[in-house]
Amino acid sequence: MEEAWKLKAILKAYESAFRQAINVQKYLIFFSPSTSENVREDMMNILDIETMLGQDKYLGLSSLVGKNKK
Repeated sequence: MEEAWKLKAILKAYESAFRQAINVQKYLIFFSPSTSENVREDMMNILDIETMLGQDKYLGLSSLVGKNKK
């Protein structure tokens, strides 16, 4: 959680330094399958992120595009 707070502070500093607002509605986050649901929710709340990568669609396609291993 400490890293999430640090990242949020960095993003706020960027906004202040460059006088540009960061659109949090465009944030996506990806979690390892071993990440607990509680940690996922806490991280998303700290960073104001509503969508996890792979669950969202862009132009009808999944936001998570990977290489087929077969």
